[in-house]
Amino acid sequence: MSDEQAIRDVVQALEDAINGRDWARFFSNFTEDADLIVFESPRAVGRTAAIAMMEAAWSEMPPDVKAGISLASLRLLSEHVAVANLEAEFTGSPPHEDRATAVLSRHGEGWRIEAFRVMQAQGA
Repeated sequence: MSDEQAIRDVVQALEDAINGRDWARFFSNFTEDADLIVFESPRAVGRTAAIAMMEAAWSEMPPDVKAGISLASLRLLSEHVAVANLEAEFTGSPPHEDRATAVLSRHGEGWRIEAFRVMQAQGA
């Protein structure tokens, strides 16, 4: 499997986990000490803090809100490090779109997210 396909698989896993509201599964795609910033939030470091942040943020979202996430661009910085820019569209509730940047590192045959930044969509 190519690196690009392996990273696309991570993106698909993120989408599936969001739509299932399964934050443990979502963050299983992250390293144990990865960090997360969503819009203007404080930085959450580690899976436990990131899960708590996302559970709180999504606790009031209607259950019909679904995400569609796509890989907008990918740069392999080295054999073991990549930067992925993602775009997300949400149905059912604002925000309708956002974007994210993920720094990933190779772990065996797969890739894990080291840092994840979610921002408003361009022009929002």
